[in-house]
Amino acid sequence: MTLNFIVNPYHIFNETMFSKYFPQKSHHASKQMSNFYIAKHSQPQNLMMGSSRIQMFPKTDVQKYLKTSTYNMAMSGATIEEQTQYLGYMIENHKIHNIIWALDFFSFNPDRKNNPNFSYDRLDNSSFIKNDYKTALLSLQTTKNSIKTIQDNLKLFQSKKKVKPLYLIKQEFNKKYSLLANKTIDQQTEQTLLYYKKKMLNNQHFTNAQSITKNIKKVQKIIELCQKKNIKLYIYLSPVQSSMLNLYTELGLENTFLIWKKSLQEITSYIDFCTLNSITNNRYNFIDGAHIMPRFSKLIFARIFNDTSVDIPNDFGVSMHQSKFE
Repeated sequence: MTLNFIVNPYHIFNETMFSKYFPQKSHHASKQMSNFYIAKHSQPQNLMMGSSRIQMFPKTDVQKYLKTSTYNMAMSGATIEEQTQYLGYMIENHKIHNIIWALDFFSFNPDRKNNPNFSYDRLDNSSFIKNDYKTALLSLQTTKNSIKTIQDNLKLFQSKKKVKPLYLIKQEFNKKYSLLANKTIDQQTEQTLLYYKKKMLNNQHFTNAQSITKNIKKVQKIIELCQKKNIKLYIYLSPVQSSMLNLYTELGLENTFLIWKKSLQEITSYIDFCTLNSITNNRYNFIDGAHIMPRFSKLIFARIFNDTSVDIPNDFGVSMHQSKFE
């Protein structure tokens, strides 16, 4: 127990006197869990939220415009229920000034379940002994991960290497994907479309446009909470490859997709990158069918923050102003 508290491999406990000895922590029980606790302890003024589509974007591209501390709290494959629960907690318990929220169509699928590692107990401040604490202190696997973390940091110390700054990691990340061969992108696109067809968009009710109503209302609650707390909320729809948009039609989801956009416009203004445009029509601007190359984040955030110094294709990012439909 003591070892796990000292090493704190999952970031569950706040910084301690031992934290400086373990700067590298790459062994997680759940990345979603660790992501939440890092956000909770770092107390950022700005948040980025969404799925892996915004998770891949460097926070520096947002911090450029907001100037103050920003944390990318996005979580791979997160449902709208998960996203709104985490956002609600951070809004209620921290002094958040701005939120950049990337919405994705698949997250509204009413038949998708929350991540098995998601826990409402994690967000319950009245719960003194949380299940996460038990996992962090008493689990045999955590002890093994603590030992691995110690070994990793000993190697780091012995090699006299420093943990790379985040901006260098992101630069290497962007370079890695920019070097992808077209053949590789084609293969990954095919695999991703099949995965979305079988899992992310697999449904019993999603073809019924009214099935997304509950999830739209969850978004509306966050919008209202932001207004109450004087938080500036920036919402955009993530770009996807044109082949993904074609898949929606193939699966009979075209009407739900249109109602999704219309329903969001009834409750808020947003910027729509999820269209057929000069960027999404080029499949090699994407890693696969769902994830745009990280280098395009600069265009996305420049559009959101009206940065006219950046050259953005005119059709990439359509401003949708809130409008009550009859």
